[in-house]
Amino acid sequence: SAKERKLKLYSKIVTPATATSTTPAAQRGPVDATVIRVWSGDQVSIVDKEGRERRVQLSSVRAPKASEPKQAYYANEAREFLRKKLIGKHVKVHIDFVRPKEGEFEERDAVTIRYGNAHANIAEQLIEKGLATALRHRRDDESRSNEYDKLMAAEQNAVTEARGIHSGKEVPMPRIVNASETSTKASSWLSSLKRQGRVPAIVDYVASGSRFKVVVPKENISLTLVLSGIRAPRTARNASEKNEPYGHEALEFATRRYMQRDVEIDLEATDKTGGFIGALYLNKTENAAVTLVREGLATIHDYSAESLPWSRQLFEAEADAKANQRNIWHDFDASLEQTVTEKTDNGSTPLKPEYLDVIISDIRTAPSFAFSVQVLNENTAQLERLMKDFASHYRNAPAVSSFVPKAGELVAAKFSGDGQWYRAKVKRSSAAKKEVELTFVDYGNQETAPFSNIRPLDPRFKALPPQAQDARLSFIKLAGPDTEYAEDAIARFRSLAEGRKLVANVDHKDGHVLHLRLIDPQDPQSASDPHASINAELVRDGLAMIDKKERYLASYPGMLNALKDATQSAKRERLGMYELGDIGDDDDE
Repeated sequence: SAKERKLKLYSKIVTPATATSTTPAAQRGPVDATVIRVWSGDQVSIVDKEGRERRVQLSSVRAPKASEPKQAYYANEAREFLRKKLIGKHVKVHIDFVRPKEGEFEERDAVTIRYGNAHANIAEQLIEKGLATALRHRRDDESRSNEYDKLMAAEQNAVTEARGIHSGKEVPMPRIVNASETSTKASSWLSSLKRQGRVPAIVDYVASGSRFKVVVPKENISLTLVLSGIRAPRTARNASEKNEPYGHEALEFATRRYMQRDVEIDLEATDKTGGFIGALYLNKTENAAVTLVREGLATIHDYSAESLPWSRQLFEAEADAKANQRNIWHDFDASLEQTVTEKTDNGSTPLKPEYLDVIISDIRTAPSFAFSVQVLNENTAQLERLMKDFASHYRNAPAVSSFVPKAGELVAAKFSGDGQWYRAKVKRSSAAKKEVELTFVDYGNQETAPFSNIRPLDPRFKALPPQAQDARLSFIKLAGPDTEYAEDAIARFRSLAEGRKLVANVDHKDGHVLHLRLIDPQDPQSASDPHASINAELVRDGLAMIDKKERYLASYPGMLNALKDATQSAKRERLGMYELGDIGDDDDE
């Protein structure tokens, strides 16, 4: 017939028989699927039992357009109606016809979706509420919903009752405030959100496995949520970047599981970019961070995880992922890890994570770069009290003419920088010159002082142990003093570390010198990246390089890879010592 051969007026009809081989024909019956995303009031994405995902259009339905000011409110309501009814739900999908590719629009299945025990037609409900209309088809157009008459009847009912878009009312869109717009704005919201405990929210967008945009309807705000305690691999942000291993899988898993779901969030802090750090719960019990770690799609950030009330769940989940070699851990070898753990070759065994709150108390550049730290603990308050008594005691203490300080002796010394008295240890003493080289034991700074500025240390000021500890940066060495970048390297270290409360992980101990990985808790990366550190930042700036002489380096493969990546980044950007190209001493090889 003319119709079968698509002649003349039948030439544009698309019948079920024209469906491509990848699209089930309508005659095959409904498809069991799960709705994983709602795009608009008439389009959703589904995934079938075989895991195939596709975007489909509701047959014979036209939703309001979000781009039209008069329709925007109802477009949002239509999308929200579908989200509440369908997202994450098992549905029956009947393919009525295939809408052919036309211009910029891709070929798409046009479907009828039924859900729930009553097998309700979602399109009919949508139209009956006045949140969409039925398309007007030509009489000869058979590419339409199998229940087109019901859709038309539903629309007539909505018109009669003046529902939704048929009400004649122009309703403005509610204004949603971006609480993550700036760090200041985020901080202003944090306290009130923390007081509420778990806050109902909706996942509006999934940026990565551990980073989400959520909407809090009760407060009319949106915010960026970063899952605490873990780091998920990233996907490329532009064409010049590459996906981290399993970054795409982590993003896809999080999208399918949490996108547009009703969730609860429990916030604990904010970062410098305005992000909120906290937990996300699905169905009140599923902790998203624990789920991602169990699936082998995220790793634990030890420092932030240890302080979490559910840290035990995280470590148990990681152990399970390793045992089953899931995703990131696909090549995990438990026996190899045990062997590494048992190594005792010259102190190369990685130390158990030991995170300390510290402040840099002194930075030295001669004869080489070094620094000292004070550990911020219960001794900090004791030191403050001691120094008050110390200053009072020595302010007017007369010199003892017979006193000759000896090397290794603890003394009271006046610091030339401020004229105040501090506890110090004598390194060298010269009776001929009547001067000593000394180190101020509570701060780490060093100087040469005359005997006249030295007093015997009263025994009552000896009880508190020295508070400064000598330290160096783990894994790296700054640009050498014989290079033109030495001053820049020291200045950059000062800008990143001096005067700030930091977190330090002790990676190695060499006598009394601590090898530290310094972490700025205000750096947003530190909440999600276990290798984010000032050490890596200096390498990324081209002002430091990996120190291959450190034998413990191989015991930290994750950190080593992060430093290699930082080195390559510095080379690509021609930063610091790489501004003229590669250099001979290539420590990342």
